[in-house]
Amino acid sequence: MDTLTKPRSFLLVLFGLFTTTVLLFALYRISLPFYNFYKYYLLIYIAIPLLSILAITIFLDKKYNFKMKRYSILAIILFLICIAIFPKFKNYIILDTEIKAEKLVIGIQQFRIKYGYWPTSIDDNNFDVLSKKAFFNRPFYYSVERNYMGDSVAIIKFYSFDGLEAKLIFDSSTNVLRNKIEWNYSD
Repeated sequence: MDTLTKPRSFLLVLFGLFTTTVLLFALYRISLPFYNFYKYYLLIYIAIPLLSILAITIFLDKKYNFKMKRYSILAIILFLICIAIFPKFKNYIILDTEIKAEKLVIGIQQFRIKYGYWPTSIDDNNFDVLSKKAFFNRPFYYSVERNYMGDSVAIIKFYSFDGLEAKLIFDSSTNVLRNKIEWNYSD
């Protein structure tokens, strides 16, 4: 018990690594749904509990001569660092998801060229080598629909941050093999 209440540097490093992972995951989870009040939820679900824990550890340190305040201060410092690096982390996830989806779109287009019709599902054996899920196990959705002219179009979509849905609609005349793919983000 003395090791936990009077931590040395190794224990603080382990605590810091664990806390950073938990904080980044919490920031990720908060930013996925459509929250217009991202800062409000950040304050309620992360900042206030951290400050409350700091107050409790300061009280325990004074009353029982512990040195647990170091954990709380380290957690607050890591929280501030995570807030600073999260936008880069978020941009990486969005870019990685778009790259995986583009590979899937190209595979679907090549299937259409090879067989003359759109695949019914991306669970087909032809797509086994392609990733059907984005970062953190978020799936890509695929469907074939008719447009207003009666032509069939393929639709790939995935859910991104802040509750946004990224969608790409392409038909047999769309050449996704040569052109840059522009995702349409909407809520």
